[in-house]
Amino acid sequence: MPPTMSPHVLKTSKDKAVPFMAERDFVSKMNEVRDWLKHHKDPEEMHIYEIEAFFAVARATSKFCAVYDHSTPEIETFVAWYRANLKNR
Repeated sequence: MPPTMSPHVLKTSKDKAVPFMAERDFVSKMNEVRDWLKHHKDPEEMHIYEIEAFFAVARATSKFCAVYDHSTPEIETFVAWYRANLKNR
């Protein structure tokens, strides 16, 4: 997706993490699961936690909404699920 100055999950998370860790390390950690799925490097198997799956979807949907200033019924369903299931854990 094209870059945007509008807030989205990765940008907001990175802004909050940078005082505590190097930006490069933060981005590497945030891309760890995505890169493993995309490039299928070692390890042969990887345990993907629910929060990592959630974050991947939240990251993509929030960037979509920030870039295109538009949501979809599917994104709104995901947000409702998040609010009902993950937010208060």
